[in-house]
Amino acid sequence: MTLATEIASSNLDSAQDTYFYSLTRSNVTSTACIASDNVLRFFDNSTLNLQNKINHAHDGITCLTSDDANTHAGRVITGGRDGLVKIWDERSTDKGAVLTINNRNRSLDVTSSDLRTNDVYIATTQGFSAIAVFDNLISAGTENDNDGPGDVGVYIW
Repeated sequence: MTLATEIASSNLDSAQDTYFYSLTRSNVTSTACIASDNVLRFFDNSTLNLQNKINHAHDGITCLTSDDANTHAGRVITGGRDGLVKIWDERSTDKGAVLTINNRNRSLDVTSSDLRTNDVYIATTQGFSAIAVFDNLISAGTENDNDGPGDVGVYIW
């Protein structure tokens, strides 16, 4: 058996006690990751150099996935305990989400002129714990606030 050889390492400008939760490819040359400090980071695949850092991406960031509809677009989707689903474009210089779906206030805030949609109404106050994308659909599962079995919701946009 051959052991893996480390070819690069980086703390991605994070504190020593930061836990990294998830990684996903954001485009051909970069990867996005989320961590316990609620920061969304984009870094170069080959050098691990930090390319973009979005502080306070969520109040309790929990999940991350790539934009499956266009894997080379540089867009990722995040969800959090704050009840928000956000689409981010790593090429954006304003470090804001291009689309925010607000699960807690039952509203949709479209902040990009190239995205058009109808109102979305959601009747839950839970945060999100899982997110998935297929074609142009986004699905998000809510957290179970109780220990043990309980009702959770899965929402699809």
